[in-house]
Amino acid sequence: MERLGKMSDSWIIYLLIPSIIFGLLHYNQGIGGMIIATVSGMLFSAFYWKKRDLKINVMAHFMVDFIPNVLIPILVGSA
Repeated sequence: MERLGKMSDSWIIYLLIPSIIFGLLHYNQGIGGMIIATVSGMLFSAFYWKKRDLKINVMAHFMVDFIPNVLIPILVGSA
């Protein structure tokens, strides 16, 4: 993202290209997963662009994966 920002003054390039790559890397989740990952990537990219805090993005990505894939099955399984 930093390199894209240096190559282009357009925030669209800065946010969109990494988001599309992020979405495509989730191909094993099907088209729905790719769309959700792309939109999430846009949100993560926008937040990074605004705050420049990669740790927050890593924690947010962890929570997006952890809550539906680990926490909810544990809670539902014990009910």
